[in-house]
Amino acid sequence: MLPSRSVERVGRVRPAQLVTLDGREAILDKGEPLLLAHLGEVLALPGGERRAAPAEAQHIAVLASGERRMAFAVDEVIGDQEVLVKPLGPPLRRVRHVAAATVLGAGQVVPLLSVEDLMSSAARGAGPRPPRTHSAAQRRSLMLAEDSVTTRTLLKEILESAGYQVSTAADGVEALNALRAGRFDLLVSDVEMPRMDGFDLTSRLRADPQLCELPVVLVTALESRADKERGVDVGANAYIVKSGFDPGRLLDIIRTLV
Repeated sequence: MLPSRSVERVGRVRPAQLVTLDGREAILDKGEPLLLAHLGEVLALPGGERRAAPAEAQHIAVLASGERRMAFAVDEVIGDQEVLVKPLGPPLRRVRHVAAATVLGAGQVVPLLSVEDLMSSAARGAGPRPPRTHSAAQRRSLMLAEDSVTTRTLLKEILESAGYQVSTAADGVEALNALRAGRFDLLVSDVEMPRMDGFDLTSRLRADPQLCELPVVLVTALESRADKERGVDVGANAYIVKSGFDPGRLLDIIRTLV
């Protein structure tokens, strides 16, 4: 979802209207050339890679931030909707391209994109990471245990955008039951959760002959030395503090473990 205050206009552009600006694809808007980026490619979404020159008109949104203007090709323009914007908590404040979140009427959590970040990435000609191809071997299955709906939804989108299959649980008990019933390659877990916290969940896994080798990454607001040492003692493979959360680091750790 894009903030409407940053959207100058939406429309469609035909292939004949495309021009080249410093070797980059652009459009002419009121006689002014505007760099054209592809939103899916900037966000490094699966299947969002730039395709060959389109044969038909494509949807675009012209965005503005301060003195900067840029056009983004999008799959579809659904409409304009007034929503209540919720700021992100500490674990997600530094997630690139995401400024806030909102909850739609059906309970769906939707990220609100940062236009400033989108423009910066597009100007460099790349998203946060080069687009990856996801073969069957790369489609690792992850369990995400997190009691915050907003944090759980956005972490799930980060992991799925990196090519992982993600199942979620709202607490340690739900996660443990799902891990015992299915097959997973790694667990990403919060620590402070109802019914069973992340420390206890990790201890249970290490005591289970079927799950004792499962890699565990704890992502938590607990940042004291004692808490970190406890995470090591219960058998976590990695311990990430939410106050310094970096999605790139989380993905790098997961790749080394699976």
